Amino acid sequence: MIRAIILFEGCLMSPKSHGMEVRIKFIDQLLAFHGQATRADLVRFFGVGTATASRAFSEYRRRYPGNIAYEIADRNYRAASTFIPAFEHDVHSALLLLAYGKDVRNVGAPLWSPPEIEQLTAPLSPESIAPLTRALVAGLASEIEYASASSGVASRQVQPHAIFVAGGAWYLRAYDSIRADFRSFRLSRVISAQAASVGFPEGLADMDASWNTTITLTLAPHPYHPNPESLRRDLGLTDKPVKNVSVPQALAGFTLIDLRVDSSTSGCLDPQQYPLRLMNRHELDDVASLKISPGWSG
Repeated sequence: MIRAIILFEGCLMSPKSHGMEVRIKFIDQLLAFHGQATRADLVRFFGVGTATASRAFSEYRRRYPGNIAYEIADRNYRAASTFIPAFEHDVHSALLLLAYGKDVRNVGAPLWSPPEIEQLTAPLSPESIAPLTRALVAGLASEIEYASASSGVASRQVQPHAIFVAGGAWYLRAYDSIRADFRSFRLSRVISAQAASVGFPEGLADMDASWNTTITLTLAPHPYHPNPESLRRDLGLTDKPVKNVSVPQALAGFTLIDLRVDSSTSGCLDPQQYPLRLMNRHELDDVASLKISPGWSG
């Protein structure tokens, strides 16, 4: 019989025998990356009762009294000004939970896959990422030192409003005061982050038209692929010639890279490397994010 186990932040634990320790570490992660935590978070994540969640917070406060403060008005816990993480946390797992509400789980079953391929991207630093995610949750601005691929290292004042993963890398979507526009910042290029001395207007995220506007990408098997029937099966195209994918404008280019879509006007890319073709390119010339898509200038 397969016994379920939880793989949480690098610790392999049995839910029954190590429940309190897992919950305490989870509280620490929430305080580190969200800046706040509630009993409802534990109830929802672990499926425990309110009393069990309350005991976990009481134990955390007993062990780490300088890390946590209770806000009576909001009836939740916040990271104290003296907060120092009591545990090491995996940034990728913390971002998955924050961005997509997913946690990392494993079961004691045989593995039929090869070892995971080592990622080229350097591990993200909790010291530089956690201040950004806390600002995101609180709706506050941040000052970051950022190593841009086009303009080099510089300080930026940003107002983050979303995070996402694309091509195996994490990005922050934020308003950039220098550019006076919204940009996607690759988190591996954030050198440091701290609370900004100035704020931004409320509701700024609603002004990110590229993020809030959805477009349709019409995809089809590449016409020059030697075996298009196999691609139609991949896409589930049993009774129609194309597949429509709806994405925010800001993510369109990332999506076409991930799916290996030939976005050129002439279909000039190698169909073995780019087995799909963007069929409605003529409708998308004004979408800025598509400039990074494969073959866009061709």
